[in-house]
This record gives sequence, structure tokens and C-alpha cells, in this order.
Amino acid sequence: TVYGPNYSCLSKPLKRMSTDSASIKTMITGLTANGATNIHEGLMWGWRTLSPLAPFSDGVAYGDTTGGIKTRKIIVLMTDGFNSWAAANNTIDKSDYEGPGYFSNADLRLPPSKRGTLNSSSAGRAALDALTLEACANARAAGVEIWTIGFSVSGDQIDQQGLNMLNACTGDTSKSFVATNATGLNNAFASIGNGIGNLRVALPD
Repeated sequence: TVYGPNYSCLSKPLKRMSTDSASIKTMITGLTANGATNIHEGLMWGWRTLSPLAPFSDGVAYGDTTGGIKTRKIIVLMTDGFNSWAAANNTIDKSDYEGPGYFSNADLRLPPSKRGTLNSSSAGRAALDALTLEACANARAAGVEIWTIGFSVSGDQIDQQGLNMLNACTGDTSKSFVATNATGLNNAFASIGNGIGNLRVALPD
């Protein structure tokens, strides 16, 4: 059990873009589920790995047409659709710590419509949903395609709020899928692969 400033900070380092499928599979196999869900943070770090800008800078420029082929940047966002930011009204900061901070100091990191409204877990979720949708819109405006999979199992079912958020994130409901088991998840990824077309990963020299 971890207490103090590093509580729940058990995430593995991100895998940079790679053509080594074996190393990617090994890393995936070693992952362990822990903590709650912050879709906004996951989306943002996914976008950063594709970006030509720091902290990774591995991606080619947006709209790059080297060799006469336009580079496409694509994010597949799989989640249970539930942005979790729990209230903790018996504490000075009024919430658990998330990417935007605590309820007590998060205002400047939130879309204007959500500032000063954090007084419950449902309000926290709505604020993270708004941040996620803002990030989705910004990524699409930069030229990133977004596909989503809402993974819903009996013990953790996706609700309508989550479905609405994932549908809106893509900007195109045909790019949004729901899976309820391993077969459905494989089918969703296969459909996305077919929709994307024949792609390959190319790293800059």
C-alpha cells in the first residue's frame, strides 16, 4: 500500500512510438489495472506521443507529405466512459487529486462553463467530461483522427453520459464503438482497422 504524495502513482512509463511489436505486446502483458479513470489525461498523453512537439517529438509534422504520402495521425481511445473525480468534502481540498488538481484550486484548468461548480462527484465527472471533449476537439482541429471504444462489462457498464461523451469526442459517430466482451473488443478493433485502411508506422530519421 502506498500513502502520501505518491498515492496511486503506480503507472508504467509510456511506450514511445515503435515498430517493435514484440516489445509492445510485452509491455501490455505487464500492465496492471489500478486507480480510477481520467479519460482526459489518457487522451492527452496519447496525443503527445503522436506530436512533433515536446516532450516526445517523435511524430512527423501535421500534414506531412514526405514521399507524396500524407501522414495520418490516429488515436484509438478505449475506456469505460466514466471520468472519475471523487468529492472528499471532509478534506480541505474537497476532492481526490486529479489532473486538474483538487476541487478547491482547479478553476483555471477547467473550461469556463465548469469553473466554480465543483461540489460533488457528479460535478467532478462533468468537468472532466468537458475537458475531454475540449481535448478531442483540439486534437481533431490539429489533424488527429479519433476513434473510440466504450468497453462495457457487467460489473462496469458504460452509461448514457459516457456514450454521449465518446460519440461527441470522435466528431463522427461511425467512429465510435461499444464492446461488452473480448470478442466484441476484437471485433471493434478489427472494424477500426478496416476503417482506417492499410497503414504502417514510420518513425522519423
